[in-house]
Amino acid sequence: MNPQLDLLLKIQAHEIKINEHEHEKRKLPSRKLLSEIIADVNSMQEVYAKAESVVTKIEQTCEALKKNCEVNTKRLVADEKKISSMPDDTPLEEVERLILDVASFKKIEARMSEELNTMKVQLDKASDIATEIGKKINLRKQEYDKIKPEYDKQVADIDAKIQALQSDIAQLEKQVDSAILSRYKAAKTKLNKSPMYEIKGTNCKNCNHAYSSSVKRIASTDLFAECEHCGALLYFKQ
Repeated sequence: MNPQLDLLLKIQAHEIKINEHEHEKRKLPSRKLLSEIIADVNSMQEVYAKAESVVTKIEQTCEALKKNCEVNTKRLVADEKKISSMPDDTPLEEVERLILDVASFKKIEARMSEELNTMKVQLDKASDIATEIGKKINLRKQEYDKIKPEYDKQVADIDAKIQALQSDIAQLEKQVDSAILSRYKAAKTKLNKSPMYEIKGTNCKNCNHAYSSSVKRIASTDLFAECEHCGALLYFKQ
């Protein structure tokens, strides 16, 4: 076999092996588990943020209700004191007005108290939900931390193999004629995959179009010929 062709085929074989290793990394079971955990945590964090927002709003509402209750209670106490300290000659209309005010304030106070209790129940529920989600997030993060070191080790082992192949490719490329190497790389870029195919049968192994007589003639005398349809590099095994 032509030494230059042999070098190109070795380079291509190494590149195919690198692609296989990259595929192996993507298909690691631990990678799938980590991806699922990340997706779960991201989803739960969104729900957690919403729950926390609800908790904050309820807390603010509770605080506002408390302040309103305090103001209302002060007015109620003030009116009750007025009634108890009124002189006997106080006009009846004034007494009745204050009594009605006191009754109104008591109704308002009762309503606010009920609203506050309802809000506290809602706050407890929202807080419980947020706490539970937080626990689940922490558990999933613990799972992630447990799996990640093993995944990193597996990836490092595969990357070491890839780097060794890349180093070999660099050495092989130094031995290939620059013009030939440029044609190889251009074809690889165009096809976005391994560009070299042995001429067998009657059709190109990349695009399945029939070989033309000129392609076979060129390939029989030169290192390789370009497929007229797809641009693959076609060669005869010598």
